Amino acid sequence: MAGETAPLLAMYGTDHSAPVAGLPEMVASLGARMDTLSGYITSLDGPAVEQLPRVEGELRSHARANILPGVISVRAHVKQAMGRAERMVERYAEPLAALWGEAWPGRFLDMAWWRLVDASGHDSVTGCGVDDTAQQVAARIAEAEHLGQAVRDMVTARLAAAVPSGGILVVNPSPFERSGVVLVEVAGSDPLVDASGARVPSQTLEYAPTLLLDEEMDPRVALTFVHGTELYGQHVTGWSVAEGVLTFTVARESSAPFDVSEVAAALTDDVTRVRIVAEPRRTVAALVNTPALGHTSLAPSTAPSAAQGTSAAEGVSSRAWEGVRAGERVLDNGLLKVEIAADGTLTLTGADGVTVTGAGRIVDGGDVGDTYNYAPPATDRLVSDPDDVEITPVCTGPLVAATDVRRVYRWPADAQVEGTPELPAAARSDGTEEIVVGTRVELRAGEPFVRLRVEFDNRCSDHRVRLHVPMPAPATSSFAEGQFAVVERGLTSEAGCGETPLPTFPASSWVSAGGVAALLEHVTEYELVDGELALTLLRSVGYLSRNRNALRPEPAGPQLPTPAAQSRGLRTVNMALMPHTGSWAAVPPPPRSSATTSSRFPARASRPFPCRPPPPACR
Repeated sequence: MAGETAPLLAMYGTDHSAPVAGLPEMVASLGARMDTLSGYITSLDGPAVEQLPRVEGELRSHARANILPGVISVRAHVKQAMGRAERMVERYAEPLAALWGEAWPGRFLDMAWWRLVDASGHDSVTGCGVDDTAQQVAARIAEAEHLGQAVRDMVTARLAAAVPSGGILVVNPSPFERSGVVLVEVAGSDPLVDASGARVPSQTLEYAPTLLLDEEMDPRVALTFVHGTELYGQHVTGWSVAEGVLTFTVARESSAPFDVSEVAAALTDDVTRVRIVAEPRRTVAALVNTPALGHTSLAPSTAPSAAQGTSAAEGVSSRAWEGVRAGERVLDNGLLKVEIAADGTLTLTGADGVTVTGAGRIVDGGDVGDTYNYAPPATDRLVSDPDDVEITPVCTGPLVAATDVRRVYRWPADAQVEGTPELPAAARSDGTEEIVVGTRVELRAGEPFVRLRVEFDNRCSDHRVRLHVPMPAPATSSFAEGQFAVVERGLTSEAGCGETPLPTFPASSWVSAGGVAALLEHVTEYELVDGELALTLLRSVGYLSRNRNALRPEPAGPQLPTPAAQSRGLRTVNMALMPHTGSWAAVPPPPRSSATTSSRFPARASRPFPCRPPPPACR
């Protein structure tokens, strides 16, 4: 009630209930009206509005409603897919169409947004449904991403038409100039130049195989492999028959005419071997500058190099920029130093001296909760120490330096739950599974954060996996980006409604606490525990809701099995870690690379480079 004459506002409706038939007529017969919150407020006069209570903050509390800690981490692959789809539609498709499109692709964008809306229902986007529902939600998200890709590709194809054959289009949809490392695939071994012809710093990361086939076989069988000009996923650029061998040459791009019947006519009985040879291609890291809301291009150059003396990158003087230096278990780019310990954890030292020690520790614990709430077993067993660690350098700079850390753990295979009249007693099983957790530690030139790619094959059930990052300074609160603002949260959560008040919170794209920030690719749950920032990589559970959940007094839904929510199989998470001083305002946005495309092929986002280093003979 705001003032003596102000009308009373009452909310109608609850979860899992439909409006009563004839509700508007019943409301009108009582002399009341139906309205929205904003409609109610705008109907009040000035003094009445001033008397309304003001509430600041996240309105996130267990006091009056369940907030379901753990729900963000269940079916984590769906959250990843939603993040990709939202970025594709919002970050790439719409801005690129507005900047450089011709006819507005309204139909495509409408369908994409509707798919995202349809996948954002209350229990759909959180994954708190049966497996069939989650499967349908994933399909809608995939359709939204594909529609966004179609718009992006239509726009960038027009821009790429002006790029010379074999070149790369680099697009910057950000409203500010960007300089950073992009990963591209190019033919040949010539250095790269920008649109002005100036050499750009580059580093070869991997060479693609060139010999695709070399076998004794009937060549007429090999001709059935050809579809038009396509052969082994590439295009035929030429062929020859000599010394009993039919040889095809192929490339990603080709305008050469080709008639398979001419090859058939040239075959004789003494041709018994077939070879398919591809043009040399390589994955290259290039340091590129792109204007705000603009684009540029890269292309291989056959011109003689003007650079003299020893160069830090291919054809570019090291005096022009500071690259990455890598030694034994150490990566350093001048902005951040990364040291890899024998146990696979990281020590991060920023340029201002802030140091994080022991980052990247993996902790596996039991989870006998459900798709709504995390719940540890009564007798839990945490596993944080690996049985074996291997550390393998991948590349040493100067644009990208990376090391692979391979840690082997024995995780309990599942948890045993015994239903009793009281809350269920539970314990992790004695049987274990060998789990290999691979972590790519990657540092790029000019970036004050280290990129991590964590990957493992989940063969266990009823557990939670978290990545721990010790905070360099004590923290009484955390800051995380939400949907609408940066939110500050304390170390505890308000109790109420019987739900155990866990201080487990969501972060949309980054979280910062105690002088360290985690930059995230999708919404992720975190908790500050024992001086560490713990980020949930996976929750593996088997029921939509458990009738007896140790941390919730009543069921959140029916006790239905959800075997797919155990999330068996490959789990991959990308993030970045950065020590920093000052407030959360010092935290940069998550690393998102410019969109790139060749003159003939669709745009593709810059990606982590392949796990395989170049063969020693090719370096």
